[in-house]
Amino acid sequence: MKKEIGEIKFYAKEKNDVLNELESSMNGLTRNEVNQRQGHYGLNKIEKGSHVHPLQILAQQFISPLIIILLAAIAVSFIIGEYIDAIVILVIVIVNAALGFFQEYKAEKSIEALQGMVSETARVFRNGRKEVIESRFLVPGDIILLEEGDKVPADARLLEVHM
Repeated sequence: MKKEIGEIKFYAKEKNDVLNELESSMNGLTRNEVNQRQGHYGLNKIEKGSHVHPLQILAQQFISPLIIILLAAIAVSFIIGEYIDAIVILVIVIVNAALGFFQEYKAEKSIEALQGMVSETARVFRNGRKEVIESRFLVPGDIILLEEGDKVPADARLLEVHM
């Protein structure tokens, strides 16, 4: 393949231009093309990271260099008797940590939800005929067949729609 897939704006191109860019056809890819693309792009799956405990996410909010400097400023302020300054800085650090924690926690939950929504199988054209494959074996250029109620198994550009 000539280009990396992320560079191409498929939504703005005509069907034949998309097929040309992906070096594909309405008959689908050959077995050899599929094998080459799987070697280049890998499997079509969302990588499952190790589950991060909420306390780990919270602890990570306090390890940036700026936060460490602010924590040191809190300690110095308390030592020299500037309690109001220390409390103001402490409130800022706590609010920052809370916002960071909730953003990262929601992101973790979103990834888990996406993993649960992935379709297990996909109907595709390969070698000019319909096949049912595991969706993790989809590659750029595959012609996916969708019917009403199907989960979309990968990012895709609609080439034809029949109502």
